[in-house]
Amino acid sequence: MTTKTKTSSKPKTPVDEANEAAGEALEAMVSAGRDTFETMMKTGMDACVEGYEKAVALGAGQVGNQNAAYEKATTMGKENIETATAVATAMRAGFEAMSHMFVENLKEATAFNVDYFTRLAAAKSPQDFAAIQMEAATKTVDRAVADSVAFNKIAAETFSNTVTPMKARLDRMVNAVIRPAA
Repeated sequence: MTTKTKTSSKPKTPVDEANEAAGEALEAMVSAGRDTFETMMKTGMDACVEGYEKAVALGAGQVGNQNAAYEKATTMGKENIETATAVATAMRAGFEAMSHMFVENLKEATAFNVDYFTRLAAAKSPQDFAAIQMEAATKTVDRAVADSVAFNKIAAETFSNTVTPMKARLDRMVNAVIRPAA
């Protein structure tokens, strides 16, 4: 006699077949969902890594740009300070020259006035008195003209020495900032 392993020989009902079909469909859906989820996670991670790498590269580029801009601003600030120093030095030199001229003018005027009044006191006739006054008037006008020319020369030199560094700085700024932007 042959021994047969008994298997469920029970015939499948439509419910069993439907359950089995539903289970297979569910397994297929879970498998497809798992595959979709894994693909979605991999794509998301890849996109995240790519975005991070781009952000790092962009950030590094921005840092480089900021460093260059900072260096340019620092250089411009240093040049501005050097220009301001040159202008202040030129103005100080002009002020010193004017002050020196005022002091010398005051000394000369004092000496002239002492001499003038001494000579007037020593005048013996109206003709001497008139001659001394005429000479004093001529010398006063001549000195005023000469002093005016000297003061104007100092003022013009001071102005030129003050404006020259500012003009040079402005020209450099126009070449560095405005022309490249145009």
